[in-house]
Amino acid sequence: LSRIYKRANLFFANKEEYQRILETDERAEKKLLDMMHALGVSTPILTDGRITLRALGVADVSPTYVSWLNDPEVTAFTEIEAGTSDIKSAKKYVEDSNVALDALLWGIFIGAEERHVGNFRFGAINKRHRRASAAILIGDKTVWGHGIAPAAIQLATRYGFENLNLEKIYANVIAKNLPS
Repeated sequence: LSRIYKRANLFFANKEEYQRILETDERAEKKLLDMMHALGVSTPILTDGRITLRALGVADVSPTYVSWLNDPEVTAFTEIEAGTSDIKSAKKYVEDSNVALDALLWGIFIGAEERHVGNFRFGAINKRHRRASAAILIGDKTVWGHGIAPAAIQLATRYGFENLNLEKIYANVIAKNLPS
């Protein structure tokens, strides 16, 4: 089946309907992708009134975002190698995550101005075994210790359990990372 069907299948279980649409319309993949984005299905917007998780787009990749990736204090407990990121590589990561069939990438935004302060990602989403990995990065050090990470984790995991029908969400945590 097409890449778009596989991506949509993370959210919809009706395989027959997708197959029927794909067989009757040669532009169905683009239409389905447009519909998914319009409905917020591919990466939904989640909010608790204080923070908002929304799809991280290439337009969100800014010099500030890249500076987080190059800050050894921000990346100390991640698999990111500080000092190696640039705008081009960060945009590629976002693009790759947004077309991955087994991932969802959210930016974490706060305030009315929607200030980007971090990211949350589900990876290795396995619908059959009903599990996914989770990773979070709070890059804006001015919000460290303000409950942003726990709020993002709560929003995303609730979505994972209730909407993706996951039974297990796991994360790797480095022991020295006491806040995690």
